[in-house]
Amino acid sequence: MILYCTTNRDLELWYLDLAGALARPPVAPTVYALASFESDFVRYYVGSSRRLTARLGAHLSFARSIKLRGHSAGGRLLAPVVAQRQRALVIVLETCPGATTSTLQRCEQPWMIAATRDNGAAALAYQMPITSAPERGPQAPATLAKRRHWPTAWVEALTDFFREPCSPSLLYSARRRRLNASGNTARDNTSGTKRSSRLTTDKSAGPAVQEKRR
Repeated sequence: MILYCTTNRDLELWYLDLAGALARPPVAPTVYALASFESDFVRYYVGSSRRLTARLGAHLSFARSIKLRGHSAGGRLLAPVVAQRQRALVIVLETCPGATTSTLQRCEQPWMIAATRDNGAAALAYQMPITSAPERGPQAPATLAKRRHWPTAWVEALTDFFREPCSPSLLYSARRRRLNASGNTARDNTSGTKRSSRLTTDKSAGPAVQEKRR
């Protein structure tokens, strides 16, 4: 288990990665959970995606929208977090290399059961578990959920931390890095244009002028 942080549009996005070894978001298909600390108990949204960072970006875009009607449950869950510029928590529950979208949706079910089992039915107030998988047998969601353990103790220990606003110094450093990166890109593009322009001028000058310049 590892805890690390990235930034997204002046928001601290923290990852509690249950099986991760590197401090960066996984690139493999992932089952994840979003957490909200707005009420007396923690609320969750369980989802999955083949491109986790892109999906999280969509959740945050929805959360920043004034009109949340028709938007995802994950966006509604994060809306108060974004509005108050608090830290956001993403729990990386499981990575599934090579998984399809339907396989990922089946993997969500055991984690939903584990969340309600360990935290109560209100923990998933924004969504309802899907019951398309077989109800009995080794691949039944209830059977698989017995081997899933929700990180309740870890999340509860982090409650006060995630109810605080984002760190200005961390966001400032991230903003400076973005500005430096964009500045370097702009300088590279400008120097490339100048080189191209000089080469064109030399070619149009004629062989005699080119020979003299050498």
